[in-house]
Amino acid sequence: MATTHSATARNDMADAIAALCNAGSQCTLVIGDSSLNGETGVLVKISLDDFTVSGPVATSPSNGNSGTATGSGTAAIAEVRDDPTGNVIFTGSVGVGSGEVQISSTTIAEDDEIELTADVTWTAPS
Repeated sequence: MATTHSATARNDMADAIAALCNAGSQCTLVIGDSSLNGETGVLVKISLDDFTVSGPVATSPSNGNSGTATGSGTAAIAEVRDDPTGNVIFTGSVGVGSGEVQISSTTIAEDDEIELTADVTWTAPS
């Protein structure tokens, strides 16, 4: 039998994401190539605005947020990290027009300005 979560549990998970990112510190979106691990494979970091919650979904608005690339490669993985600790809060897919994190280009060269093209969302598992 598959694991399922109640609506209350799913809502609480989304609330926890927002609490981690809004608790006096900002979260950072780290976009990396397929080797992303700590600082290895990092292509660009983008500061995120506070998350809001609606039911089981936590959302940080894109608001034109962008970052200057510090590496070159193909974006493959996105991580939302807590700024003070660098701990990974959640990971997701990245793409242009698709993916949990949508950016202006997945082909990134050092010094490129990479912009979020859609809100960053996290949905609690069913």
